[in-house]
Amino acid sequence: MRYSLPAQRLSTRSALGGTAVGFDKHRKSRRSSGKVERYVQLNRSLLHSPQFSALSVATRALILELHGMYNGTNNGKLFLSVRDAADRLGFSCYRATMNAIDEAVSLGWITETIGSTFTTKADAISRARAWRLNWINDRARRCGGPELIPVLDFKTLTDKQKRRVNRRQDTLKCYLRKHSEGNFAVEESATVEARKAFSEQSRVKEFSSLKDGNGRNQPIPSVQENSAYISTMGYGAPRGCGPLRPKQPAND
Repeated sequence: MRYSLPAQRLSTRSALGGTAVGFDKHRKSRRSSGKVERYVQLNRSLLHSPQFSALSVATRALILELHGMYNGTNNGKLFLSVRDAADRLGFSCYRATMNAIDEAVSLGWITETIGSTFTTKADAISRARAWRLNWINDRARRCGGPELIPVLDFKTLTDKQKRRVNRRQDTLKCYLRKHSEGNFAVEESATVEARKAFSEQSRVKEFSSLKDGNGRNQPIPSVQENSAYISTMGYGAPRGCGPLRPKQPAND
């Protein structure tokens, strides 16, 4: 079945090659505006997924390093050895780097496409392992969602991974709920400097502390409690900020 373009769009095409004049104009303007800064795209749905919560901090850093090597066409050909990965992550221990790689592989984030080879022959070339990023949508050639990563199997997770998932997902759930309600406790910027001065003047010593003149441990300094002005976004008023106060019980 053949489809015809609208008459308005056909009128903007040139006679040579059927190229849209407007498209050529935009391409020329982008080229003349200078070099475009490259960036790493990670979808928020992927960062908030349980699959990402199960990763250690080292594995998350490794994923960022591998994603930074991806240029849109080299997925599956990202060569990164353990030694180079350790240098990129700032690790002096190769075991920590290996643990991060093993975790990323076991949880389905990366897949080894080319094995490493090491030879001492003069005519041969040593080669590091190549990796494929499983969270990259090959059709769109960009970051996808958590559906591209295998679903977590809690039976195979370690105790540390289970704790990471439970703690982070609970925290994210609470954060997203407050964000949707606009219920965020913030402090007015005008009170920050006043509180700093008040805190410096109100240093007291705990009564249970030992005295200075007894030649023993020094007293423990503490800051006196103060009534800072706290406000919350969107609570207590239709818009803007309002004072933070406890919610009133519902009338029977």
